[in-house]
Amino acid sequence: MIEADLVDGKVNLSLHAEVFEQDTAFQFILERGEFAVNNLVFNADSSPATTGTAKSSQEIIAIPAFAIHDINVNALEQQVSIAEVAFDNVRVSGLFDKSGLDLQRPVYPKKPSGRCYIS
Repeated sequence: MIEADLVDGKVNLSLHAEVFEQDTAFQFILERGEFAVNNLVFNADSSPATTGTAKSSQEIIAIPAFAIHDINVNALEQQVSIAEVAFDNVRVSGLFDKSGLDLQRPVYPKKPSGRCYIS
């Protein structure tokens, strides 16, 4: 596993919500939902720190823009619709060796501090 830091990122969410009771059951409707992640960057240490020097880090995953547009959820009818999912210029660093190119590196959060494990 590689330890990684979440070094940048912004999440935006907007929606219209209605909550109501129908036939003694809780119901909700979400309309015109927009979810976006911008400038998401994970870095991993590329060289250990030595006395008097700082550790250097390398970008391993970068997502300048990821968005889900026009999200609609109707709990009463049990329906979900999404108009569009968009990615922009996603960059993933891989490991290249004799066996080929390894791009399979899922991110597992280590703890809420923003440190993550990449394996």
